[in-house]
Amino acid sequence: MFCDQTHCDINGNSKLEPVVMTLGIFNKECRWKYQAWRTIGLPNMDHLQNKKLDADKKQADYHAMLNVIISPIATLQTKSNGIYWKLPWKGKLHPVILKFPVLFVMGDSQGHDKLCGQKLNYSQSATHLCQYCDCPIAETDNPYYRFKYQKQEHLQKLLKKRYRRIKIDWV
Repeated sequence: MFCDQTHCDINGNSKLEPVVMTLGIFNKECRWKYQAWRTIGLPNMDHLQNKKLDADKKQADYHAMLNVIISPIATLQTKSNGIYWKLPWKGKLHPVILKFPVLFVMGDSQGHDKLCGQKLNYSQSATHLCQYCDCPIAETDNPYYRFKYQKQEHLQKLLKKRYRRIKIDWV
């Protein structure tokens, strides 16, 4: 899968963020061709631009849209048993059941932060650049800084604390 925001006008007011996918069964040469990719959805955040919603509510709305976009793939994996297909290989048709696990989501740092529920704050008020370690921004150019990796338990506590205070009003 791939998702990345693109600007549609010179001022950056109009944006699109298509969610596209291809199959891992394709070789690298095929995957580099645009014909191998399919758009499966387009989260539309335009309706929230003029609303005074906090970042958490906008992020919850974005994730709700992504849930709708990828839910057919999840249903295909879990509730149905995949797609029955006769795959031609070496001159014969082989009956197979196709399933489509999402192995990798490509994008940029901002898009990945949005997918992972990170605050999209790249200003001086941010204390860390990423969620992987405790390295403060002031030390990111210091190769000798002794950082500690964040542990899953710590990140889960932060998420619980953050989402406990949010009451989501679906727009």
